Amino acid sequence: MSVAMSTDDASKSRISTSCGGDDNDDFDHLVGLESTDTTTTTTTTAVNLLGADDDEQTAQFQKVAVGTACMVLMTACWGIAAPTFKVVDVHPLVRLSWRAQTSLIAAFPVAAAAEVGRRRQKRTPLIKLLATRRAVGAVVFTGTTLWLQFVTFNLCLSGPFATAFVHMCVFTQLHPQIIAAALGACSLLPGKAHMRPSRGEATGVLLGLVGAVTAAYFDRHTERGDVTPPSVVGDLLAVSSAACSSLYALGLKTGFEPREEWPSMLVQFLVTIVVLVETLVFAPMLFPGGVRWTTSDSRGMLDWPTSEYMFPYLLIIGATTIYGHTFMTAAMARLPVLVCSLVICLIPVLHEVIGFYVYHVAGPPHAEAVGGWVFVFAGLVIAGLYPSKHDPFKPPPSSTTRSGGIAKNTSELELERFAAVANTADEEEDSRLLA
Repeated sequence: MSVAMSTDDASKSRISTSCGGDDNDDFDHLVGLESTDTTTTTTTTAVNLLGADDDEQTAQFQKVAVGTACMVLMTACWGIAAPTFKVVDVHPLVRLSWRAQTSLIAAFPVAAAAEVGRRRQKRTPLIKLLATRRAVGAVVFTGTTLWLQFVTFNLCLSGPFATAFVHMCVFTQLHPQIIAAALGACSLLPGKAHMRPSRGEATGVLLGLVGAVTAAYFDRHTERGDVTPPSVVGDLLAVSSAACSSLYALGLKTGFEPREEWPSMLVQFLVTIVVLVETLVFAPMLFPGGVRWTTSDSRGMLDWPTSEYMFPYLLIIGATTIYGHTFMTAAMARLPVLVCSLVICLIPVLHEVIGFYVYHVAGPPHAEAVGGWVFVFAGLVIAGLYPSKHDPFKPPPSSTTRSGGIAKNTSELELERFAAVANTADEEEDSRLLA
């Protein structure tokens, strides 16, 4: 009788311990033990289970806090960078090449330090991370979509394909709506229902659109106004810019796995190299005669060291842009992609404030325009407070199956399997002891 009771208690202890962890190897190791102190094991398991929820909540809070801090720093960096871009009066793609080169210089010490730290921690060296097709594809895809976003934005802003200012402001800010529509479409596929945006996220995206339209409409009488008539090609370029922004965000969110092996600065350093190479190769083809590698008046793509804008403007642009993208990359790893996308829609407010009060390259902020961005902020708050319960880019935490007409989730099925294995082990141990 005492033997049966001790083995039964050991069975319960082993089942409880197995359910408290995610690794089945730990369970197999427990089953293979010849003897177990059931009181100690049960007590330890109870303590671990009671503390698991607290640890998970603390980790989640830290994750959200760090992600939020990264978005604030990203907004500050880009809020400074955008009006500084306006001061540098050269061709937009020349400016992009200067930005990429100065960004690589500004980021190199941090990127090198990150790689040295990873090697000291015995992490996978960067050269080995880049030895896979997935890694190379992620870097090229993310860099290309960022480059295309910049090119299409500038084409719809000025030049022969430019569209009306209001159209440009609204259509280039459609990336939250594009991402939400893409996730909603994917949720219709079998087994992808968890990708559907939550009601809070859907409401936030809708408010973001209302805010963008309101701010752009009331801002139409600023320095640019509507002197440029609407253009179908320009509108398509503006929407394409938003689509490229969406693809860039999704590339950062899903392309670099396992995420802990990819420091955000290293990701952006590689992405910036792609942007620079594509600019140097394709810009002269897109604008023959207008964009060159070098010119006599130091306005070529490689002339930034002798440019009149070198100090301090190019240094400010180089540092703030790549560090802003680095903070965005870090935030993407910790926050929902729709929340990050809505935060980006708020950055033009800071653009206008700094552009007017610091650089004097923008008109004074209008109350109506700021009111429009209040809608965007309200949408951001709602989307942040009521996000989707599951990460849309990861498998759902549990799935259901039916046995005998009763639905059972994965955890219940695993519990039954653990119990069956433990009972089998107990029966074998009983047989050995009785023999």
